[in-house]
Amino acid sequence: MMGSMDWTRIVRDLKASPLTQAQIASAIGVTQPTISDIERGEHGGRIAFATGVKLLDLWREKCAGGDSSAVPPTPAKADA
Repeated sequence: MMGSMDWTRIVRDLKASPLTQAQIASAIGVTQPTISDIERGEHGGRIAFATGVKLLDLWREKCAGGDSSAVPPTPAKADA
């Protein structure tokens, strides 16, 4: 499940909420450069499970009105 998330979009949504990269990083217990890497797609589509869980929880709180069942955006499927 975690591998199919659009982490870049989730970070951008959080920044529009509006939070800074530093605030996002502090909220989920990582460094600001880690958030920068995720936003730029430098993470190869994969992040640590614990980081993903915390990022999703923050997204649900800030971007989905606290709806714990909200589904964040997923990457668009490439045409075959």
